[in-house]
Amino acid sequence: MENQYQLRPKVVKANNEFNKPTIKAIFTQRFIKVEPSAPNTPAQNRGAERSGSVIAEKIRAMRAGAKLPAVL
Repeated sequence: MENQYQLRPKVVKANNEFNKPTIKAIFTQRFIKVEPSAPNTPAQNRGAERSGSVIAEKIRAMRAGAKLPAVL
């Protein structure tokens, strides 16, 4: 974001994928706060959940249109 849009993020909201020491150190160096979401609450992650389901729907439609087996 900094290079492309000249914007510097201040907060990153995420599940536990950023809970690793090396990633935390990078965010700390850049003065970015990491706000974890509550566990087992997909509503807080609705944007990613929705985009993932849209992609899955398109994949199923393409597979069905090409008459490929379900294992693909």
